[in-house]
Amino acid sequence: MTLNTFQFNTTPGLRFGSGQAKDSCKEISKKLGPRILFITDKGLMSLGLTKPTIEELNKIGSVEIFDEVESDPSQKILLSAIDIGKKFNATGVIGFGGGSSMDVA
Repeated sequence: MTLNTFQFNTTPGLRFGSGQAKDSCKEISKKLGPRILFITDKGLMSLGLTKPTIEELNKIGSVEIFDEVESDPSQKILLSAIDIGKKFNATGVIGFGGGSSMDVA
């Protein structure tokens, strides 16, 4: 499996507070494009913590959810996320949750 080149961009600022993920979706979409691969875990999905952000992103573009992240994710999980991102033709990736989601993203 080959991995195409990509850019890794960090944001010039950090936002903290209730609703910031949802409120930042327009800016996120401008930076990451219209097709977002949203990487998280089943626990956050079941708690509904991802719902407001996913709904807002879907208003702006298209979101593919990968919620198979586990603690200390395996290479198999990583490759699965990459495969889904490629099939979806993702223009950007968001890691939502703890360190494992960030690692996979």
